Amino acid sequence: MPSRGQCYTREEIAAAHGGGTIEYLPNVADRVVCACLRTDPNYNPAAPRVILPGRGRDIERWAGVLCAQRGPIPIYLKRAPNTWEHVGYYEVEGFSQSPADIARYEAQTGRAVTRAIYMREGVTVASTNEKKDALFELAENIRSHEDWWLFPAQDSIQGFMGTDPIFIVGDQPSNSEWLPSHPNRIAFYEHLQRVGVPNAHLTDLYKKRGKSGTLRAGLPNDFHDHVSLFRREIEILQPTRIVALGHLAYRLLMQHVPEQRPALRRMWHFSYVVRYGKLLQYEADMRRAIWGI
Repeated sequence: MPSRGQCYTREEIAAAHGGGTIEYLPNVADRVVCACLRTDPNYNPAAPRVILPGRGRDIERWAGVLCAQRGPIPIYLKRAPNTWEHVGYYEVEGFSQSPADIARYEAQTGRAVTRAIYMREGVTVASTNEKKDALFELAENIRSHEDWWLFPAQDSIQGFMGTDPIFIVGDQPSNSEWLPSHPNRIAFYEHLQRVGVPNAHLTDLYKKRGKSGTLRAGLPNDFHDHVSLFRREIEILQPTRIVALGHLAYRLLMQHVPEQRPALRRMWHFSYVVRYGKLLQYEADMRRAIWGI
């Protein structure tokens, strides 16, 4: 994760968030993942509070996507050639395309402006660090129990330590070692990267390993203790979307975490995808569940 006040190259920014190394609004899977802004007088002099997109098909398209999407994105300001300072996380507060505002900003910058996007500070680095600290403490508690398991980090995939407000939730970890070479892990993690959610929070409702589908036969005595742990994860990260891995996880979440039903969606379980040869359709299913597209 980037640190506020630190500078990064465009290549490092792309490695952290995805997207390209040229665009002012890098994007992955039809979502803006960060903003890289010049603050010259004729570009975005009031950045990060005000973004002034110019003309051009892609420039205007991604400005519209940013205005329509929810949630904060990291913002970087150019300080020197290929040197971009991370200044925090900001979200869209509103935008204007009124002729009066456009004329004012065009006079100010001396160039064409198609809209003004007004940003407000969202998740700050301090609060992100607090969330990671709280997650780390929770992870240590979970690891202290025999046969309990957490989704591991791998490359850009953060696993259980992901802090984005997107939860991807299984019913229960299997008894498999789930090494990096496991076909299920390869399929799941590669597709998370493709759809632009490497920092999604990956977890299970019931953390103790067991045979696949065990919870269909009945709930163990400690099941509600695990639900309490899951609610702690929700308290820490405040998710806006919770995606169940398969029907069983979806049913358990609907029944035992009913207050989260408005945020709940379902996608194929990675084991189903691999077992039944659904890899070609997996990306579309994942995008639909996570982004609604």
